[in-house]
Amino acid sequence: FIVFNFLILFFISSIVTNEYKETIVSVVEYFPIQQQFLIIPPTIQQAQQIITQNIDSLEKFANEASQIHKAKVFVFPEYGLFGSQFYSRDSILPFLVQVPKLGSNPCLDSNSDSNPNPNPNANANANYNYNDDILRRLSCIASNTQMLIAVDLGEVLYCNDSNSNSNSNSDNCPSDGRWQFNVQLAFDIDGTLIGHYRKNHLYQEAFYDTPQSTDISYFNSKLGFSFAQLICFDLVFATPSQQYKLASIRNVLYSTEWVNFLPIATGPQMQQSWSRIYSATLIAAGFGQNFQSSGSGIYFNGTAYNYYYNPTLNNSSKLLISYVPLFLNNQQSQLNNHKLQLNNHKSQLKSIQRSSIPNFNFIQYLIDNNLPFTFQKFNATPSFQSTIHLIAQHNSKQINCSIDFKVTSEIDSIQQYAAIAFMVDSIPMIIPAPLTYCGLFVCYNNASLCSFNTQYSLLSKNTPFEKLVITSNFDSNFEVFPIALTDFGSLLIENSQINFSYDKQLSLAKLQNTNTFSLLNFGIAQVPQI
Repeated sequence: FIVFNFLILFFISSIVTNEYKETIVSVVEYFPIQQQFLIIPPTIQQAQQIITQNIDSLEKFANEASQIHKAKVFVFPEYGLFGSQFYSRDSILPFLVQVPKLGSNPCLDSNSDSNPNPNPNANANANYNYNDDILRRLSCIASNTQMLIAVDLGEVLYCNDSNSNSNSNSDNCPSDGRWQFNVQLAFDIDGTLIGHYRKNHLYQEAFYDTPQSTDISYFNSKLGFSFAQLICFDLVFATPSQQYKLASIRNVLYSTEWVNFLPIATGPQMQQSWSRIYSATLIAAGFGQNFQSSGSGIYFNGTAYNYYYNPTLNNSSKLLISYVPLFLNNQQSQLNNHKLQLNNHKSQLKSIQRSSIPNFNFIQYLIDNNLPFTFQKFNATPSFQSTIHLIAQHNSKQINCSIDFKVTSEIDSIQQYAAIAFMVDSIPMIIPAPLTYCGLFVCYNNASLCSFNTQYSLLSKNTPFEKLVITSNFDSNFEVFPIALTDFGSLLIENSQINFSYDKQLSLAKLQNTNTFSLLNFGIAQVPQI
């Protein structure tokens, strides 16, 4: 299936400036063929069969993107080749690959160094037997379609492997003698491996390791553009996004299996917001499970050129195509095959069990988990206007949240909203990281604590706001994310629909609407952690 945003694609001729060039790109929202191995780890043959079937699907999407739509960039989601249903390091091992050196071409070098020398002491389940086949197929798909292809894989790195890409792989070696990383690989239009990025901020992934120091990867493609790489939860943290910003890298390839945290942080919300605050082009491919885990999109400077969110209980796979401005190469950065390690960084996020909360009372959830917050409900009656002031405190820190609004005079029904502010170290089972928030969201019913139904298909009654201004102070050491949802969980497509400013000297962020529209959620969020 193809999803087009015709509001954006009405201009289809290529536009070139000194800064960027309009280019056709593609992403796949994809739910993979997968199998859960609860007791006995899978065999190499079982793993190979699953990966092969998913690469078959990837290849069909890639052929369609390149041959029919003339796309030049193609991104596949996190866990798109084998799913994420693993319970231990051993259970995922047969799916992992040993990654060759940057600059190798597995499609051409099948008999050379595309497969690093296997470790003689490796576990019998180690997958170097079919390492070549996986990398060769991906490399050849890139070459055959003449597209830059980014795909998420699992990497195994044996601690005493002298052929490793890591310069410190034996330091603090895990007890099983190997590192296991969630990685995004990028293959250039001729099949050359030009990008190798290890996920820095794991989310409920006890079977993977965090890099010993922050992994940063960006490169020049033969397409004439520079690209950086991110995976899922990395999006909300300061590193490596700040390093990409300092290096003037503004095209980002992003693979994700985002767990939607409604109403505050869905995948498309955060993707659009990241693109806005970093003034970047984000090409994001999401895991198409259902409304709990989904969301893909193509964004430029906060404008959604095309995006998709699955609001149902069913799995979904879709190809998204769009013209989007790609920033031209920064010739002064000398970016070719660049990998950088920032020392002394190691994620402290706790591994927690995956969970799902399909319909829940968010405020009651905060209460049940003893999380500090403050909120105030109001009925959005015709022409009602007010200013709500909220104070949230935690660990000697405080935010002063102000919400100034006016409801339009013409509404179909009276809807209840909740203004809320909180500062927490984490939200158990949902967000294993600090989170600060100031904003409002619609109440699904008239319950005393304002419940929110997480299925967008049920959210059709909304209240148009003529005026809405949110102001709050935040930690000036970190970026903040302006987020908004309108009818049925849709994004505000264009960046111009809101005004957002963040004065770090004053530590003050301000978000306001520029025209009248209905809202499910409108607020500012921050994850104050590197």
